[in-house]
Amino acid sequence: MTMHAKEIKSKISSVENIKKITHAMEVVSVSKMKKATGKLTALRTYAQLSLEILAHIAQNQVVRHPLLEPGDGSKTLLIYIGADRGLCGSYNQKIGRKVTQYVNQIEDRGRDCDMITVGSKAAQRANELGKEIIGAFDEFSETVSINEIGGLCELVLSQFDGDTYNNVVVAYTHHITALKHVPRVRQILPVTTEQIEKLVAELEDLDDEHKDMFATEDLSRHIFEPSEEAVLSATLPRLTEVRLYRALLESFASEHSARMFAMKNATENAEEMIDDLNISYNRARQESITREISEIAAGAEALSKQ
Repeated sequence: MTMHAKEIKSKISSVENIKKITHAMEVVSVSKMKKATGKLTALRTYAQLSLEILAHIAQNQVVRHPLLEPGDGSKTLLIYIGADRGLCGSYNQKIGRKVTQYVNQIEDRGRDCDMITVGSKAAQRANELGKEIIGAFDEFSETVSINEIGGLCELVLSQFDGDTYNNVVVAYTHHITALKHVPRVRQILPVTTEQIEKLVAELEDLDDEHKDMFATEDLSRHIFEPSEEAVLSATLPRLTEVRLYRALLESFASEHSARMFAMKNATENAEEMIDDLNISYNRARQESITREISEIAAGAEALSKQ
């Protein structure tokens, strides 16, 4: 057996090891995606009711609260949700392009933005864009609960309450199916009817009973106890937290879906490569055998002539 055949055999062994790794990562991603989508399903009803409350509050001029009005500043605060790791296909590139496009749009209008990043890949892109990062979060677990994002929500609310920012937007990846996920940039503060309507229009999973959530309801007939300000101060931050939490779950589910299919494709490519290498190995082995037989035959013929 020639050295060439031995090299091919070594390559086959290496590709088989890679195939085992990619298949294992595919199985893990399937499990994580199911957990994330399960959390999304569990959150759906609560999130829909939260949007309904926000819709009624935003469309009524009778209520007043700082989270319903633009901030005192001129800049935009962008919450950029990315991934901590790679090997997830074009997931990071797609949300990165969406963020870059949004940043270019607001800069064309003479405005600037700072960022809060979730995930190391988001922080890396923010640095490439030359934007100031006022907060970086990369410690969220795969089974993140709403209680774990309290620090993120507090940072967002405190920054919006200052005199630097006019509005707060979140860049995330909306999970539609395992095969389809779309990067989006949506405003979360101040809470406006226009933004809630746009968000509702994009929700494919909205229950029929919540389709008419924008039906007019006069909140002036309601009695707020202990006061309107106290109720809104307790409600609006919590509803904002729910919207952030859903954006995180959407992004996590999209990331795991993208990684699942990336690893599936890698496994299939490894199988095809192994098949091609086996053909090359058999051809090289056959050539080696044929060469040895030819040498033996030539040697025997030379001896017979002596």
